[in-house]
Amino acid sequence: MADERQPPGEPAKEPESGPDQRPVEETGPPLRAKPVPLVHDLRRSLELSDASWTVDERLNDHDELPRYLLGGDLGDRIPAAEVPPIDFEEISRQLPANPYLIARRLELGLVHPDLEELARDIAQEPPDEELQLQ
Repeated sequence: MADERQPPGEPAKEPESGPDQRPVEETGPPLRAKPVPLVHDLRRSLELSDASWTVDERLNDHDELPRYLLGGDLGDRIPAAEVPPIDFEEISRQLPANPYLIARRLELGLVHPDLEELARDIAQEPPDEELQLQ
């Protein structure tokens, strides 16, 4: 039997069916719209499961279940294409207050050359004794 894999860069071949071959079967479920869950469906599920909570009585059985957004407010979000480039040189000129972070930035070469000596001095100083965990 010949290898049926498609070589890279070539368009996919349409599956064939004929008298000598099995008919091509659909893969996966057919595409169709999902039924919209109704308040009645939720009430019925809760009754069957002996749940301790109920559906708001103001909702009618024939109403669709309310859908609430689950994410953050994207109203003030700036699209990625509009974000200005990051100025890493400016960031490298700012030393964090944490001496351990300064040491790590030194290890990674992320401290501006003008500040390397100061950064090494800060990173080598032991933290205050009262701040150390016992």
